[in-house]
Amino acid sequence: MIQLLALLAGWPARLGVIAAAVVALVGLRAWDVHTQQAKGAQKAVAKIEKANDNASKLGTGAARKSADGVRGQRDPTTRQ
Repeated sequence: MIQLLALLAGWPARLGVIAAAVVALVGLRAWDVHTQQAKGAQKAVAKIEKANDNASKLGTGAARKSADGVRGQRDPTTRQ
């Protein structure tokens, strides 16, 4: 009788510990996935901002070169 009581008390306790460990591991994995996605989003934003800065620098340089080119100064009264 005591062995039966020990067996019934032992299995639910073991199952509870195993279930708690599984829940903890799933929770840690979900947190890790969320953290990695946030890091990826930050890297993507930084990459886009860097590309925009480079494009604006190239555009500004090209505009400066074309304004001061062979044509000389532009006449503000004409529209082209």
